[in-house]
Amino acid sequence: MAAAARQVQQKAVDAAATAEAAAAGKAAAAEAAAKAKAEAAEAEAKRVAAEAEKNAALMDELRARKQAREQEQRDDAALAAKRRESALQETRQEAVAQFRQGGDQGSGGASAAGGSSLAVFAKSTTGDRRFHLQADETSTVGAVKAAVEAAMAIPAAEQTLVVNGQVLKSDTSGLVQYVRPNTSEVCVMVLRK
Repeated sequence: MAAAARQVQQKAVDAAATAEAAAAGKAAAAEAAAKAKAEAAEAEAKRVAAEAEKNAALMDELRARKQAREQEQRDDAALAAKRRESALQETRQEAVAQFRQGGDQGSGGASAAGGSSLAVFAKSTTGDRRFHLQADETSTVGAVKAAVEAAMAIPAAEQTLVVNGQVLKSDTSGLVQYVRPNTSEVCVMVLRK
């Protein structure tokens, strides 16, 4: 009976060893699976971080491009404004020069048009700004406005010119219709609209 008891005991020891080996195998497999999962999660986290860095770099590049484009637009607008101002200044200077020469481009001057010399005195309604121009009767109201703009810094579009109580309405009409007979002077009152 002792041999049979030993056999039963040996079987129990063998079964326990087999169960222990199986449990150790399951534990090792579970540990390996957990380690593989952790490595996969770490790799995914690195991939996501790398993608986030790449996206951040792309966003920075897009912002830099946008800022460069906006700066270029501001520079272009400033250059265009400078060119417009320069062209306006040239136009003003040409208009004043033509007006001082006694006419506008179509008249060919006082002697060619047969007009007489005309002294134009302009003053603002406040009386604080005045100037004097030599022109002729063929000079246009537009030329007078351009000269007033250059001298008094009042834009032509904002001017209302008054001579002898009459508002000068047409920029293309000549001063001759506003000049009193037998006079060589015109006093122009400049009103700001």
